[in-house]
Parts: sequence; structure tokens; C-alpha cells
Amino acid sequence: MTKFFYAKLAANNLRKNSRASVPFLFASTFTVMMFYIFSSLSTNPDIKEMKGGNTLTTILNLGWLILFGFAAIFLLYIHSFLSKNRKQELGLYHLLGMEKKHLAHLVFWETVYFAAISLTLGILLGILFDKLLFLMIARILGDGVGLGFYISLGVIFGCFRLFGLIYLVLFLSSLLQVWFADPIQLLKTEQTSEREPKTKWLLAVIGLICIGVGYFLSVSIKSPLDAMNTFFVAVLLVIIGTYFLFTAGSISLLKLLRKNKNYYYKTHHFIGISSMLYRMKQNAVGLANICILSTMVLVTVSATFCLAAGIHDSVNLRVPFDVTFDKNDTSPNREAAVQNNEDFRRYLTDAALQQGLTEEHTVTLPYYNFPTYRQKDGSFAHQFATGNSQLNSTLLFVSVEDYNRYTNQNITLQPNQVYLYDVRNNFSGNSIICFGKTFEIVQRIKDFPCPPLTAVSIFDDYII
Repeated sequence: MTKFFYAKLAANNLRKNSRASVPFLFASTFTVMMFYIFSSLSTNPDIKEMKGGNTLTTILNLGWLILFGFAAIFLLYIHSFLSKNRKQELGLYHLLGMEKKHLAHLVFWETVYFAAISLTLGILLGILFDKLLFLMIARILGDGVGLGFYISLGVIFGCFRLFGLIYLVLFLSSLLQVWFADPIQLLKTEQTSEREPKTKWLLAVIGLICIGVGYFLSVSIKSPLDAMNTFFVAVLLVIIGTYFLFTAGSISLLKLLRKNKNYYYKTHHFIGISSMLYRMKQNAVGLANICILSTMVLVTVSATFCLAAGIHDSVNLRVPFDVTFDKNDTSPNREAAVQNNEDFRRYLTDAALQQGLTEEHTVTLPYYNFPTYRQKDGSFAHQFATGNSQLNSTLLFVSVEDYNRYTNQNITLQPNQVYLYDVRNNFSGNSIICFGKTFEIVQRIKDFPCPPLTAVSIFDDYII
């Protein structure tokens, strides 16, 4: 045999089995391309300089991790069909004199060809479409775009490392099938009847638990600081649970229905359940992939629609005025603070006149801002909690005089009485304890034009 006999034979086999090898190459090339695009965009320095670029980078970093896990499962599933179609051919080679170590060489070269072609084409297409998606992001964010392509060698090496690991698993899987299979059994693969799938109760229960915990985490998130990481864990749990439920849970459910004789021994039920048992064994992973992709599309489309539909309300909430100044005053007493505010107001008026601008509907609201955290008894202490961000809150104290002037009202309060505006409606009770002192809540304010600080704050805010 020549030195490259197995390499040539493997290339010839791929050409002859193009009906099976080309779809696998297309799928693997597409996954490499998408992985490169997500990874490249997450490291692109031009995106980080855009408005909201840091948030987008964080989302893309989480996205390529999920995409890699999905790609691994997807390629393993497609490769299983490819290996099943090749068993008869490998059995014929075995009978013609090839030993198992020779078949291992053949499988090795086939895997090398798959890896080389998919990685090369996937990265080249990824570089091309990476620029297109970058232009779309820049257009959406309304930012300028520089010329040239951004090519990251680190991302390219990362693709080779991670997908090289996937192809190594694929090679070992094929090698084990060849090594432990009997030649006659390989030849009779198409004649061998399909075995009934086994019931895997443990995987079914784990899948149900993963989906339950994932959805519980997703609906129980309260703190924006914990939302990203917690939601990422919830997504992973739902993906894992979906695969387990489709592969093991569906089989377990069908066998439970089969044990129910009153239900099973009917014409429509008998045929349907019997055929579904074998179909779910073959197609469970494919159906799980379709389910996950469909869910991702629905979530993406609905979230995008909601953001687009509510963008004007969000802007009006976060930016109630065309121009807003937030001045930090460290004056020793109220009289000095009032004088400083008046001097600052005159300065802003003069600056506007110099620019040819006219003031309309100008308001001023002095307030005292305290970072706090809620203790177990519901009281507020004067510090942020470092261990649990959900306990952190911000208290803003406004005097009755300033509130009346700001809202054109004329309210009066007795000592230790307060009005309360709860931005996120998370506070219950008729009194509030701040820094060891108890205040009676006379009335809850339902509509209060918030200072900009409360509109964009990631903590629970209360105006007192």
C-alpha cells in the first residue's frame, strides 16, 4: 500500500457517498460560520465603542457559549445518521481483508477531511458575513462604520480548538462502532430490525426537573444585576431538559400509555403508540433541535417587537425632559444649598441664552440620595449589601416644600409622616423604617415625574 492509500480511499468514499456527506458538511460548515460570527462580534473593539456596545458584547459572549453546546449536539446527531449509512460499506471492507486498524485509518482520514473542509469554509464565510452583521448592528445603533475587515486570530484558533474537540469525539464514536462491531453485523445493518427503546426514567425525571428549575429561575428574577447570569443558567437548564424529555421522557410516556390496556388496545391508539416508540428513538434529538430553535426564534421576535413597540414609552420614562442636569451638592446646610442651586440655575440660563435657546417648562427638584439595603425585618440600613444585590435599594428624600413646588400641590405633613412613591411597587405596609426611625405612610403617590436617577436605576427606588 502507498503512504497515502487511506487518504485517497477516504476522499474517494466521500465523493461516492455525497448524498450523505454533503449535507453533513453543509451543517458543520454552517455551525462553524455562526460560531465564528458570534465570537468575532463579541471581541470586536469597534462594537465596544458603540452606544450600548458593552451590553451587546456581554450578550454575544453568552450567545456563543449556548451556540457551541447546541452545535456539539447537532453535529453528533447528524453524524450518527452518517455512521449508520456507512456501516455496510465498512463491513464490506472488513470482509475484503482490511483489519480493524486499517478501518480506523480510513475513519481517521474521513474525519480529517470533514474537519478541514468545514473549518476552512466556515471561517471564510464567517469572516465575510461577520462584516455584514457588523454593518447591520452599526446601522441599527446609528453609529459610524470604519473600512476594512476585522479578523481575530484568537477567534480562529478558538474555532479550531473547540470544533477540533467535537470532531475528536466524532472520530472516537466512529472508531468504537468499528472496533466492537462484528463484520457480518455491519453487512446486515439494513436487514437488522430496530430494537425497542429502553425506558430511562432517571433521564426523564432529570429533564423534567431541569425544565421546571429553568422556568422557575426565569420568572423569579427580580434584580436586574442578577438577570443576565441567572437567565443564562435558566436557558441552559431548559435546553438540557428539552433534550432529556424528548429522548427519554417521550419514551417513558409512551410506555406508560401502553401499560394502560383500556387506552392502548384501541385501533388508533395501538398503531400510533407502537410506531411512535420507534420513531421517537430515531428522531427525538432532531425534534428537540426543532423545538429549541423554534423557541429561540419566538423569544427573539417577541422581545424585539416589544422593545420596538415600547421604545417611545421607555424614552419618555428615562428622559422626561429634553435636557437634564443632575448636580451633586455638598453644602453644609440647606440655605447654602439653595443659594448654590440658584447660582447654578442662573448659570444654565445664561448658557442657554448664549446658544440662542429658549427655556420652556423648567423645573428643579432638590433631593437627598442614600444607598441602602433592606434588612430581614424590612427596615433600611445605610449601606449597600455586597452579598445579595436584590436587597440593595435607593432612598430619595424630598422636602414637602420642594414637592409642592415641583408638583404644584399644597400638601401638609405632621412630624414622622411621609408620602411614599414606590417606583417598582415592591414595598408593602403602612410604615417605613429608615436608619432606625419609623415613619407613618400617610399616602402612596401613584404618579410622580421621577428624577432621572430613579428611571434608570437597577435597584429598587423609593421617593419619600
